Amino acid sequence: VYRLALALIIALAAGTAGTIAAQPQLVLYAWTGSREIAHHLGLVLCLYALGAGVNAFLFVPFILQYACGLIRLHVIGNVLFGAVWIPVAVWAAYAFGPIGTAVVWLCGNLLFLTIWVPFVHRRLLSPEERRGIGPASWLSVALLGAALAATRLIDTNDIGRPGALGLLASIGGVVTAVGLVSSRDLRDYARLWL
Repeated sequence: VYRLALALIIALAAGTAGTIAAQPQLVLYAWTGSREIAHHLGLVLCLYALGAGVNAFLFVPFILQYACGLIRLHVIGNVLFGAVWIPVAVWAAYAFGPIGTAVVWLCGNLLFLTIWVPFVHRRLLSPEERRGIGPASWLSVALLGAALAATRLIDTNDIGRPGALGLLASIGGVVTAVGLVSSRDLRDYARLWL
C-alpha cells in the first residue's frame, strides 16, 4: 500500500507540479494574459512548483508515521526543519527577493526528502519493504522529468490563452498517465484488480 501511494503521488505530482515547472511562463500567460508577467515571474513559479512537487512526496512518509502512531517523528522533523528553514527564508527574502525564497523552498524540501525520509524509512520499514522503494521510484521520476523537459521544445510564442490552457491540460494528462503506467506497483495492482 505504501509503494502504491508513493507511485500515485509521483504520477500526480509530476502531472501537476511538473507541468507547471516545465511550462511556468505558459501557465502565467494562461492565468494572467500577460506575456510580460509570464517572462518576469516564470523562474519564480518554476522553483516554487518544483518545491511543491517535492513536498508532495513528503506526504506519503507522513501518512506512514501517522499509521504507525509515531507522529513524534514528524513533529521533531518539522521543528528541526522550521528552525533552520524560517531564518534562512527570511534572509533569502531580504537578500534575493522571491527568487531567494523559492530556492530556499525547493532546497529545504529536497533536504527534507533526502535526509529525513530515509531516516523515517529506516525506523519504520523493514529492509525488504525499503528495497521496493529506492531506484525504481526515482527512475520513474527521472523518466517523467525527461518527458516534461521535452515539452520545453514546443513553441508556445504564438499560442493564445485557450490554446495555452489546452496544451497545459494535455501535457499534465499525458505525464500523469505515463507516471501511472510506468509504475510497476500500479500496473501490478491494476492487473490484480482487473
